[in-house]
Amino acid sequence: MIENDRWKRLIEIGPGTGRNLQKLHKNNKNCEFGGIEPCDVMRKHIKNKYPWVKLSPDFAEDAKFESLLSGKPDIILFSYSLSMMQHQERSIQNAFNQLAPGGKIYIVDFGNFEKIPFAFNKIMTIFLTKFHVNPLKVNNSIKGANFLAYGLMGYYVIARLDKTLY
Repeated sequence: MIENDRWKRLIEIGPGTGRNLQKLHKNNKNCEFGGIEPCDVMRKHIKNKYPWVKLSPDFAEDAKFESLLSGKPDIILFSYSLSMMQHQERSIQNAFNQLAPGGKIYIVDFGNFEKIPFAFNKIMTIFLTKFHVNPLKVNNSIKGANFLAYGLMGYYVIARLDKTLY
């Protein structure tokens, strides 16, 4: 999906170890990459491993992106991070406010496990709750989203939000 878009600047919200950024950089070496990562340990890991990524220690709902890139990001990626945020809608709105015209937000995250057998669904829900993860409610959970794909039995969801539609 992202690889099919034309872009120059990308920010990942909650990049963790930087794995997604590394994979995207592999085929987009001339692009700029930034990350919003409040965890000191993860930022240090990314800085050591991927020095081409510019990082901010802020939280997604009030982060300022302008110091990370030479212009507004064309793509903002939330990968298994939105479900861990207390202010999901504010985080998305903040990202939209700083997105380049015609830009896109991609969200990949836990779905609501709606078609997973009850016992496994219950185990997953309990496990994720212990880590303060709230799986996304697939139906009408993300205002303006064009849902692109649902994972096996609702395990994950992939959504794209276009700046022109929000």
